[in-house]
Formats: sequence, C-alpha cells, structure tokens
Amino acid sequence: MLVTVAHLNTYLEGLGRLSNLEVLLGFRPARASHHGSDLVDKLDKLYPPPGLLELCLQFYPGKLSPAWLNPISLHMLRYLWISSGNLAVMHESFFGENNSAWNIEGLMFESLSDLEMEWQTVQQVMPSLKTVNASWCPNLESFPIEDVGFRGGVWKKGERGR
Repeated sequence: MLVTVAHLNTYLEGLGRLSNLEVLLGFRPARASHHGSDLVDKLDKLYPPPGLLELCLQFYPGKLSPAWLNPISLHMLRYLWISSGNLAVMHESFFGENNSAWNIEGLMFESLSDLEMEWQTVQQVMPSLKTVNASWCPNLESFPIEDVGFRGGVWKKGERGR
C-alpha cells in the first residue's frame, strides 16, 4: 500500500496506539516528488511501536534516515529490511548512544545506490547480527559480500573467510 501525505496524519496518530504490533512490512511512502519535503518531514515524526520485531522500509524519500530508526526506540527489532529510495546516510542516532546496540539478527539492504556505510561500523552497532543480504548497494564499504554493488549476496556469521 502506498502512503500519501493525506493518509500519513491518520497513520501517525494510529501507529502510536498499536502497542502490540510486532511486524511492519511494506511501508511504502508515495513518491516524494509529488509532495516535496513535506512527506520527509512527516515521516521523520513517525514513531513505530517499540515492540516491533520486523521492519521493512521501502522507497524512503529522504537522504538521511529518520531519527526514530535507532536501537533505543526500536530495542526489540530483530529484522530490518531497507529497500530502494534515496537513503544515502544513516542518522547519527542509528549508531546508538551511551553504548546502546541493536538486537538485529537479520539485515537486508537492497537497491540503495547512494547508501554509504562501513562494515566495521555495522558489526559494532549490531553485535547480534547473524545474516546480511545486500545487493545493488555500490557504496557499502568493505562489506564481506562479493559483488555487493550489483547482484550482491548473503553473509552469514561464522562462515569461513568472513
């Protein structure tokens, strides 16, 4: 389902009341070009419930990830999938503060041609990480996935040579 700015205000009010929500899949905002920066501003005010276990964020229109995408706000999150969109840099809150770390076990980056991130940083902020799937992400520095900028592949913790 595509979320427009008109629908977003309703979602913003209702999402906070979904305290038992564990999986939010396929959250796809409408194209930002139709709504300008208004859509990004509204998405940045979105706060998914803290008990969320899985999050799939597709076609995020901003260059900087939302501040709410962090290990303190989403401390129960186990699986994160970010696909397509304009995302280039993770907000500083994504990397935690005061020694906070993600509990993420599975991570997928797909078709994020501008996203820049270093593998060592990912390992530091996601110590529970077991599997990473990445493709079409040419700016992921030193990721242990052959051809990460094109077809990509999968990294699994404990595999030889990784």
